[in-house]
Amino acid sequence: MKEKKVLLIAISIPVIAVFLALLFVFIKRNTAQAGAALPTDNYIEHPLNYAGNTYAFSAGIVSQLAYSDSRGRIILVKPQTNNNQLPIFVPPTIKNFNPQVNQVYMFSVRIDSEGKLVLTDFKKI
Repeated sequence: MKEKKVLLIAISIPVIAVFLALLFVFIKRNTAQAGAALPTDNYIEHPLNYAGNTYAFSAGIVSQLAYSDSRGRIILVKPQTNNNQLPIFVPPTIKNFNPQVNQVYMFSVRIDSEGKLVLTDFKKI
């Protein structure tokens, strides 16, 4: 009986260690994909300083400002971290994005050479 407990413990420890390692890698990968948090206040003051960078932030949809099948859309969002509102360009290559007012999303954006926020990925929260 004692040998079975020792064998069970000897097998359980490596299995748990592998599980925790895989969990850590999974969490790290998802965090890396999300990107750094957008410094909203600084971005609003100096958007060109952030050109070429990728960021993530959660925000609620305020309204859709423009839409074109061939060009994409521009949405206005309110980040959850402050009271500012930001426009985001959604290129037509972003599929299955149907924003509704007050929906909250986690946005991944890149800042283009003109300082505009361009949506690269999204997840509804």
